[in-house]
Amino acid sequence: MTVDQKKFEYKVGAFVGIGVLLFLALILLLGGDRALFTSSYLVKIKLSSVEGLNIGSVVQLSGLRVGNVKEIDIDPESQKLLVTLRLDRKYQDRITQASAGSLRTQGALGDKYIYVDPGPQGEPALQDGQFLMSDTEGDFLSMLSKRGSEIERVFEILEETEKLLKSLNAGGQSTYLVPELVSGAKELNDLMIDLRQLVGAKSRQGAKSSELSPGSRQDSQTLMSATKHLASILRKIDSGEGTLGALVNDASLHDKIKSFLGSSPREQYMKEVIRGTIKSQER
Repeated sequence: MTVDQKKFEYKVGAFVGIGVLLFLALILLLGGDRALFTSSYLVKIKLSSVEGLNIGSVVQLSGLRVGNVKEIDIDPESQKLLVTLRLDRKYQDRITQASAGSLRTQGALGDKYIYVDPGPQGEPALQDGQFLMSDTEGDFLSMLSKRGSEIERVFEILEETEKLLKSLNAGGQSTYLVPELVSGAKELNDLMIDLRQLVGAKSRQGAKSSELSPGSRQDSQTLMSATKHLASILRKIDSGEGTLGALVNDASLHDKIKSFLGSSPREQYMKEVIRGTIKSQER
Protein backbone atom coordinates (compact mmCIF):
# COMPACT_ATOMS: atom_id res chain seq x y z
CA MET A 1 0.00 0.00 0.00
CA THR A 2 1.48 3.32 -1.04
CA VAL A 3 1.73 6.43 1.08
CA ASP A 4 -0.90 8.19 -1.02
CA GLN A 5 -3.34 5.34 -0.48
CA LYS A 6 -2.80 5.49 3.29
CA LYS A 7 -3.39 9.24 3.30
CA PHE A 8 -6.55 8.75 1.30
CA GLU A 9 -7.82 6.12 3.77
CA TYR A 10 -7.06 8.41 6.70
CA LYS A 11 -8.98 11.21 5.05
CA VAL A 12 -11.95 8.93 4.37
CA GLY A 13 -11.90 7.67 7.96
CA ALA A 14 -11.73 11.19 9.36
CA PHE A 15 -14.56 12.30 7.09
CA VAL A 16 -16.73 9.35 8.16
CA GLY A 17 -15.95 9.99 11.83
CA ILE A 18 -16.89 13.65 11.56
CA GLY A 19 -20.09 12.69 9.75
CA VAL A 20 -21.04 10.23 12.50
CA LEU A 21 -20.40 12.86 15.19
CA LEU A 22 -22.52 15.41 13.35
CA PHE A 23 -25.28 12.85 12.91
CA LEU A 24 -25.27 12.05 16.64
CA ALA A 25 -25.31 15.76 17.49
CA LEU A 26 -28.28 16.24 15.17
CA ILE A 27 -30.17 13.42 16.87
CA LEU A 28 -29.53 14.99 20.27
CA LEU A 29 -30.70 18.38 19.06
CA LEU A 30 -33.88 16.98 17.54
CA GLY A 31 -34.49 15.04 20.74
CA GLY A 32 -34.55 18.26 22.72
CA ASP A 33 -31.09 18.04 24.31
CA ARG A 34 -29.96 21.42 23.11
CA ALA A 35 -28.05 22.05 26.31
CA LEU A 36 -25.23 19.93 24.86
CA PHE A 37 -23.31 22.96 23.63
CA THR A 38 -24.28 25.40 26.39
CA SER A 39 -23.33 25.88 30.03
CA SER A 40 -26.06 24.26 32.07
CA TYR A 41 -26.99 23.27 35.61
CA LEU A 42 -29.46 20.82 37.15
CA VAL A 43 -32.50 21.44 39.35
CA LYS A 44 -35.13 18.99 40.54
CA ILE A 45 -38.88 19.10 40.98
CA LYS A 46 -41.34 16.68 42.58
CA LEU A 47 -44.61 16.03 40.76
CA SER A 48 -47.59 13.82 41.57
CA SER A 49 -47.91 12.72 37.94
CA VAL A 50 -45.76 12.98 34.83
CA GLU A 51 -48.17 11.40 32.36
CA GLY A 52 -47.00 12.24 28.85
CA LEU A 53 -43.70 13.78 30.00
CA ASN A 54 -40.55 12.20 28.60
CA ILE A 55 -36.81 12.60 28.85
CA GLY A 56 -35.92 15.46 26.52
CA SER A 57 -39.26 17.24 26.97
CA VAL A 58 -39.11 21.02 26.89
CA VAL A 59 -38.75 23.29 29.94
CA GLN A 60 -40.16 26.79 29.45
CA LEU A 61 -39.72 29.94 31.50
CA SER A 62 -42.72 32.21 30.86
CA GLY A 63 -42.96 30.69 27.38
CA LEU A 64 -39.22 30.86 26.61
CA ARG A 65 -37.38 27.57 26.17
CA VAL A 66 -34.65 27.36 28.83
CA GLY A 67 -33.85 23.65 29.01
CA ASN A 68 -35.19 20.12 28.95
CA VAL A 69 -35.98 17.11 31.09
CA LYS A 70 -32.86 15.09 31.88
CA GLU A 71 -34.20 12.31 34.08
CA ILE A 72 -37.45 10.99 35.60
CA ASP A 73 -37.34 8.80 38.70
CA ILE A 74 -39.33 7.96 41.84
CA ASP A 75 -38.47 9.79 45.05
CA PRO A 76 -38.01 7.09 47.73
CA GLU A 77 -39.10 9.41 50.56
CA SER A 78 -42.29 10.99 49.22
CA GLN A 79 -43.07 8.38 46.53
CA LYS A 80 -43.66 11.23 44.12
CA LEU A 81 -42.07 11.49 40.70
CA LEU A 82 -38.66 13.15 40.84
CA VAL A 83 -37.91 15.05 37.64
CA THR A 84 -34.41 16.38 36.97
CA LEU A 85 -34.23 19.44 34.73
CA ARG A 86 -31.20 20.60 32.79
CA LEU A 87 -31.42 24.39 32.48
CA ASP A 88 -29.42 26.95 30.55
CA ARG A 89 -27.19 28.76 33.04
CA LYS A 90 -27.73 32.17 31.44
CA TYR A 91 -31.30 32.12 32.81
CA GLN A 92 -30.24 31.10 36.31
CA ASP A 93 -30.87 34.53 37.84
CA ARG A 94 -34.49 34.37 36.60
CA ILE A 95 -35.24 31.00 38.22
CA THR A 96 -35.26 31.70 41.95
CA GLN A 97 -36.32 29.99 45.15
CA ALA A 98 -39.73 31.66 44.72
CA SER A 99 -40.23 30.20 41.24
CA ALA A 100 -42.65 27.32 40.70
CA GLY A 101 -42.90 24.65 38.03
CA SER A 102 -45.90 22.72 36.75
CA LEU A 103 -46.75 20.07 34.17
CA ARG A 104 -48.65 21.58 31.25
CA THR A 105 -50.07 20.58 27.89
CA GLN A 106 -48.90 22.17 24.65
CA GLY A 107 -50.98 22.36 21.50
CA ALA A 108 -53.73 20.14 20.16
CA LEU A 109 -51.48 17.06 20.14
CA GLY A 110 -51.20 17.15 23.92
CA ASP A 111 -47.40 17.33 24.23
CA LYS A 112 -46.37 17.70 27.86
CA TYR A 113 -43.73 20.14 29.09
CA ILE A 114 -42.55 21.78 32.30
CA TYR A 115 -43.64 25.39 32.69
CA VAL A 116 -41.67 27.55 35.14
CA ASP A 117 -43.28 30.65 36.63
CA PRO A 118 -40.42 32.98 37.62
CA GLY A 119 -42.30 34.47 40.56
CA PRO A 120 -41.30 37.70 42.32
CA GLN A 121 -37.89 39.18 41.59
CA GLY A 122 -35.17 39.72 44.17
CA GLU A 123 -35.15 36.17 45.52
CA PRO A 124 -31.96 34.06 45.61
CA ALA A 125 -31.35 32.07 42.43
CA LEU A 126 -31.70 28.29 42.51
CA GLN A 127 -28.33 26.58 42.59
CA ASP A 128 -27.22 23.33 41.03
CA GLY A 129 -29.02 20.38 42.66
CA GLN A 130 -31.68 22.42 44.50
CA PHE A 131 -35.43 21.80 44.27
CA LEU A 132 -37.91 23.87 42.32
CA MET A 133 -41.31 24.34 43.97
CA SER A 134 -44.19 22.56 42.26
CA ASP A 135 -47.41 24.31 41.30
CA THR A 136 -50.37 21.93 41.46
CA GLU A 137 -52.76 24.37 39.73
CA GLY A 138 -51.72 23.44 36.20
CA ASP A 139 -53.22 24.99 33.09
CA PHE A 140 -56.67 24.92 31.55
CA LEU A 141 -55.93 22.10 29.10
CA SER A 142 -54.59 19.92 31.91
CA MET A 143 -57.65 20.70 33.99
CA LEU A 144 -59.89 19.69 31.08
CA SER A 145 -58.11 16.37 30.68
CA LYS A 146 -58.38 15.58 34.39
CA ARG A 147 -61.94 16.82 34.96
CA GLY A 148 -63.51 16.04 31.61
CA SER A 149 -66.58 14.37 33.12
CA GLU A 150 -67.27 17.38 35.34
CA ILE A 151 -66.86 19.76 32.42
CA GLU A 152 -69.51 17.72 30.59
CA ARG A 153 -71.92 18.52 33.42
CA VAL A 154 -71.24 22.24 32.94
CA PHE A 155 -72.28 21.95 29.30
CA GLU A 156 -75.36 19.97 30.36
CA ILE A 157 -76.29 22.85 32.65
CA LEU A 158 -75.78 25.29 29.77
CA GLU A 159 -77.99 23.17 27.51
CA GLU A 160 -80.75 23.02 30.13
CA THR A 161 -80.49 26.79 30.62
CA GLU A 162 -80.76 27.24 26.87
CA LYS A 163 -83.91 25.09 26.76
CA LEU A 164 -85.42 27.08 29.63
CA LEU A 165 -84.70 30.41 27.93
CA LYS A 166 -86.13 29.13 24.64
CA SER A 167 -89.33 27.98 26.33
CA LEU A 168 -89.67 31.33 28.10
CA ASN A 169 -89.05 33.21 24.88
CA ALA A 170 -91.41 31.08 22.76
CA GLY A 171 -93.88 33.35 20.99
CA GLY A 172 -92.21 36.42 22.44
CA GLN A 173 -93.38 35.59 25.96
CA SER A 174 -90.26 37.05 27.57
CA THR A 175 -91.24 40.48 26.20
CA TYR A 176 -94.33 40.37 28.39
CA LEU A 177 -92.97 38.18 31.16
CA VAL A 178 -90.30 40.55 32.45
CA PRO A 179 -92.61 43.59 32.78
CA GLU A 180 -95.21 41.37 34.44
CA LEU A 181 -92.64 40.11 36.93
CA VAL A 182 -91.56 43.67 37.74
CA SER A 183 -95.17 44.76 38.10
CA GLY A 184 -95.99 41.74 40.24
CA ALA A 185 -93.05 42.40 42.53
CA LYS A 186 -94.14 46.02 42.96
CA GLU A 187 -97.72 45.00 43.71
CA LEU A 188 -96.52 42.41 46.22
CA ASN A 189 -94.41 45.07 47.92
CA ASP A 190 -97.40 47.44 48.07
CA LEU A 191 -99.55 44.61 49.43
CA MET A 192 -97.08 43.91 52.21
CA ILE A 193 -97.01 47.60 53.14
CA ASP A 194 -100.82 47.75 53.27
CA LEU A 195 -100.89 44.49 55.21
CA ARG A 196 -98.52 45.83 57.86
CA GLN A 197 -100.60 48.98 58.17
CA LEU A 198 -103.82 46.97 58.56
CA VAL A 199 -102.26 44.64 61.11
CA GLY A 200 -101.04 47.64 63.08
CA ALA A 201 -104.47 49.24 62.97
CA LYS A 202 -106.19 46.02 64.04
CA SER A 203 -103.73 45.62 66.90
CA ARG A 204 -104.55 49.09 68.17
CA GLN A 205 -108.24 48.25 68.00
CA GLY A 206 -107.72 44.95 69.82
CA ALA A 207 -108.84 46.42 73.11
CA LYS A 208 -112.08 47.59 71.51
CA SER A 209 -112.81 44.38 69.60
CA SER A 210 -116.09 43.96 71.48
CA GLU A 211 -117.34 47.21 69.93
CA LEU A 212 -116.58 46.13 66.34
CA SER A 213 -119.42 45.35 63.98
CA PRO A 214 -119.89 41.76 62.72
CA GLY A 215 -118.56 42.83 59.31
CA SER A 216 -115.42 44.31 60.84
CA ARG A 217 -114.86 41.16 62.90
CA GLN A 218 -115.18 39.06 59.75
CA ASP A 219 -112.70 41.31 57.90
CA SER A 220 -110.32 41.03 60.82
CA GLN A 221 -110.58 37.24 60.87
CA THR A 222 -110.07 37.08 57.09
CA LEU A 223 -107.03 39.31 57.36
CA MET A 224 -105.52 37.23 60.15
CA SER A 225 -106.19 34.03 58.21
CA ALA A 226 -104.49 35.46 55.11
CA THR A 227 -101.56 36.59 57.23
CA LYS A 228 -101.15 33.14 58.75
CA HIS A 229 -101.41 31.55 55.31
CA LEU A 230 -98.73 33.87 53.94
CA ALA A 231 -96.50 33.15 56.92
CA SER A 232 -96.99 29.41 56.36
CA ILE A 233 -95.93 29.77 52.72
CA LEU A 234 -92.83 31.73 53.68
CA ARG A 235 -91.92 29.13 56.33
CA LYS A 236 -92.18 26.35 53.73
CA ILE A 237 -89.98 28.27 51.32
CA ASP A 238 -87.44 28.96 54.05
CA SER A 239 -87.38 25.28 55.06
CA GLY A 240 -86.73 24.21 51.46
CA GLU A 241 -90.11 22.68 50.65
CA GLY A 242 -91.37 22.73 47.08
CA THR A 243 -89.65 23.89 43.91
CA LEU A 244 -89.28 27.51 45.00
CA GLY A 245 -87.92 26.44 48.37
CA ALA A 246 -85.36 24.18 46.72
CA LEU A 247 -84.21 26.95 44.40
CA VAL A 248 -83.89 29.41 47.28
CA ASN A 249 -82.18 27.13 49.79
CA ASP A 250 -80.24 24.55 47.76
CA ALA A 251 -76.83 26.02 46.94
CA SER A 252 -75.50 22.87 45.26
CA LEU A 253 -75.95 24.29 41.75
CA HIS A 254 -74.12 27.46 42.78
CA ASP A 255 -71.32 25.44 44.39
CA LYS A 256 -70.89 23.21 41.33
CA ILE A 257 -70.63 26.14 38.94
CA LYS A 258 -68.28 27.95 41.33
CA SER A 259 -66.04 24.88 41.56
CA PHE A 260 -65.64 24.90 37.78
CA LEU A 261 -65.11 28.64 37.45
CA GLY A 262 -62.77 28.97 40.43
CA SER A 263 -60.78 32.11 41.23
CA SER A 264 -57.86 31.48 38.87
CA PRO A 265 -57.35 31.64 35.08
CA ARG A 266 -59.97 28.89 34.75
CA GLU A 267 -62.66 31.47 35.53
CA GLN A 268 -61.76 33.47 32.44
CA TYR A 269 -61.72 30.31 30.30
CA MET A 270 -65.18 29.24 31.50
CA LYS A 271 -66.57 32.73 31.00
CA GLU A 272 -65.36 32.63 27.41
CA VAL A 273 -67.03 29.25 26.93
CA ILE A 274 -70.34 30.56 28.31
CA ARG A 275 -70.17 33.75 26.24
CA GLY A 276 -69.41 31.73 23.12
CA THR A 277 -72.42 29.48 23.75
CA ILE A 278 -74.74 32.46 24.21
CA LYS A 279 -73.43 34.23 21.09
CA SER A 280 -73.83 31.09 18.97
CA GLN A 281 -77.49 30.87 19.98
CA GLU A 282 -78.09 34.55 19.25
CA ARG A 283 -76.92 34.02 15.66
